[in-house]
Amino acid sequence: MAQFAEHKVRKASDFAAKEAVAKAFRTGFYQCEPREIEVLRGELEEPYVRLYGKAKKIAKRLGITQIHISITNTKNEVTAFVVATDEKEAALQPLYDE
Repeated sequence: MAQFAEHKVRKASDFAAKEAVAKAFRTGFYQCEPREIEVLRGELEEPYVRLYGKAKKIAKRLGITQIHISITNTKNEVTAFVVATDEKEAALQPLYDE
């Protein structure tokens, strides 16, 4: 049962992150789809995203080269916060494949 609850929290966290990314694009999901924003976790469970399709095109058009993301949750709520930047330095995790 605990594993099921953990899975639900992860799904909710991933969707909150995808929504935060779409809002950082100032489009919401009107110009891209949730499946075009992949939420991944690094070795220390730190979240990062990869973009595909229209989401990738929007990021390139806006000059976004990095997305910094924070996800937090309580028993009843999940929150994701995104800062999209045009930093020129190399990202720890690539935002999209060339």
